[in-house]
Amino acid sequence: DFASLGSSISSQSLTVRNHGIAQSGFVTVLTVPSPVLVTPIGLAWVDPATIAIVTSGIYPASRLQLTSIALPPLPPGLTVAMQSIVFDQQGISLSTPSLVSVP
Repeated sequence: DFASLGSSISSQSLTVRNHGIAQSGFVTVLTVPSPVLVTPIGLAWVDPATIAIVTSGIYPASRLQLTSIALPPLPPGLTVAMQSIVFDQQGISLSTPSLVSVP
């Protein structure tokens, strides 16, 4: 099993879909896109120097956690990268990344 992350963005909100192993913890971060970084816990698609926490929690029994966040006005074309850090019985790992652009 692995964790996956999906997202969508509009001019007014960001929706984040986290999917992972039930009862595992996660922290989802957002940053400007960066080149892939090889780490001991997986491939990082986010810049560790500029991350902001978007959401965190425990995956429910359904294994799906949805979060919707209101946004201030953003410039069209702005692209952001997100990735979750997952904490489960097997240790710490990284989810698949999600990149979205403001329409």
